[in-house]
Amino acid sequence: MQAAVIIGPRKSGKTTLLSLVAEELERRGKTVAAVKYSHHSLEQENTDAFWLRRPGRAVVNVAPGETVVFWPEELSFERIASQMDADVLLLEGGDAPSRVPRILCLPEESSEAESYVKENAGCPIMASVGGPVAAGRAPHFREADPASAEKLATLILERGAAV
Repeated sequence: MQAAVIIGPRKSGKTTLLSLVAEELERRGKTVAAVKYSHHSLEQENTDAFWLRRPGRAVVNVAPGETVVFWPEELSFERIASQMDADVLLLEGGDAPSRVPRILCLPEESSEAESYVKENAGCPIMASVGGPVAAGRAPHFREADPASAEKLATLILERGAAV
């Protein structure tokens, strides 16, 4: 499985970009798993799963056509990756190991873009999208669109981290 992380500030287009890249990879016959890191609880209050969840207890919701698992702790990248059955693992945000290449999704404001580049200085930067050119010789795409998603899909298949 190949893995890549899409990072950037809030409202920078990360989810849009991840969706476009996933669709392109699937168009090529690849299976894609997506991991979305969030800063808030995922379960809504007063649902059955909410009432079943207690410290140390996993809860599985099964509905027609889908299954959702609530683990009682935050899982590491390695544990998440080991549970996925896909050709490509795309992560949005989060704390992936530094060996996993990043795609920087950047706002137009250069100071915020610079801080993301500095924060990821020890990580391979696969590409940047939006904002100013931020990753030296890595490819840069002005916007998240089907043409850039096609090129990013190729980069992920060629240079994604093997997990």
